[in-house]
Amino acid sequence: MISRGGLAAVTLTACFLSSEPPEQTPPLNGCAASAFVDGGSATTVTFGGEDGSPLFGYSPACLHVAPGSSVTFSGDFSVHPIAPGASPTETDAGSPQSPIAETVSGSSLTVQFPTAGTFPYFCEMHYAAGMAGVVLVQ
Repeated sequence: MISRGGLAAVTLTACFLSSEPPEQTPPLNGCAASAFVDGGSATTVTFGGEDGSPLFGYSPACLHVAPGSSVTFSGDFSVHPIAPGASPTETDAGSPQSPIAETVSGSSLTVQFPTAGTFPYFCEMHYAAGMAGVVLVQ
């Protein structure tokens, strides 16, 4: 730090994020670091038996995408309402200001993730059966 005339100038050093998801201890919404699937810049998460997904689960449940990516959640929200955050059985809420909106009707929701963060989500009716996941943006 260099001080000039009573003001301090600070030099910031850039840090680069690894392309690998960080280790989470304990796993958030059932997503350990080894469970994350690389989604690229746009992907679809199916649920409720759609396109081979488990009836009470998301496929993929643990998704790793880059900032600016879009993720489409596809399934019946009237049967499997989605909510942002950790399921009620978890203690870690993830990053604040999740772009995932609570959705209780329809069959498709596309969410853009503009910034890095850890964004958990869960089915409000079936979280106890393990219907939860995480979008890790980095």
